[in-house]
Amino acid sequence: MPTTLDSPAAAQETSGTAEDVPHEPAECRNCGTRLTGRYCHACGQQAHLHATLGDLLSEMFEGVAHFDGRLWRTLPLLVFRPGELSRRWKAGERAKFVHPLHVFLFAVFLVFTAPYVTGQASEPLELQRVETRIEAAGGQVVGAAPGQEVDLGELETTAFGRFLKKTIAKLDTPEERAYFRTKYMAMAYKLAWVVAPLSMLILALLMAFRPGYTLYDHGVVSLYGLGFFGLLLSIAMLLPRAVAGVWEAVLPIVLPIHAMVHLRGAYGLSWVGASLRSVALGAMTLVAFGLFLAGVFALTTAA
Repeated sequence: MPTTLDSPAAAQETSGTAEDVPHEPAECRNCGTRLTGRYCHACGQQAHLHATLGDLLSEMFEGVAHFDGRLWRTLPLLVFRPGELSRRWKAGERAKFVHPLHVFLFAVFLVFTAPYVTGQASEPLELQRVETRIEAAGGQVVGAAPGQEVDLGELETTAFGRFLKKTIAKLDTPEERAYFRTKYMAMAYKLAWVVAPLSMLILALLMAFRPGYTLYDHGVVSLYGLGFFGLLLSIAMLLPRAVAGVWEAVLPIVLPIHAMVHLRGAYGLSWVGASLRSVALGAMTLVAFGLFLAGVFALTTAA
């Protein structure tokens, strides 16, 4: 009588080797659905679950930076052909590339981590207190020396005067300035997400006369573009100071060209249209970024 998988003989044969031969579970451990491959078709969880320290470290790196094949397919396009990357993502090729939001978040992480890696965040500020001349309604007001109260004249009666006086009091000594910088960076990190919707709205204004594009399309372009800017900025902070100066001098040239190539490829613009929009994009981005920094400064002072 032939032996079948359901027969007792087959059960005895397989029971002795079940613990010796690794096998995938028959059901998904997350939702209980019967598995038909390496991934659950219901919830997407892998059939084989990691259980070693090496697997944990691998998952950590992948979770922070998506350090897998998608990263190496995304970075070359992000640097040299950003428009193609955004266009292919919007067209549906998404399993091949890192999500634009993940690129943006990782770039933000690098920008605010780099000063602590290089030790710049712990260096004391070498700013010397200088006489500050404030054009007030009653004339010029000169800032006081350390430890002295600042006389702002008629400006003290305004909300801006009270805000300015409170800020100066918090920056009186090098220790206070270092503490204020730490608070400022922490506040900027918390509010960095605001930059993404601002950039998306700027792109929506620039493309207002080109129908067929949605806010999602603008979001993809802005997130990839901001991610590229963050990566370049973090590299500048990680480089030695002798080299960082050269790198920082190159950034004002690279960023507009990259933005122009990105806009042309993502929206199918001509070189002239992409050039004009990249100039407008740069000007509007500088204004928005300045307002963002001023808002962070105000919130840090008020905290």
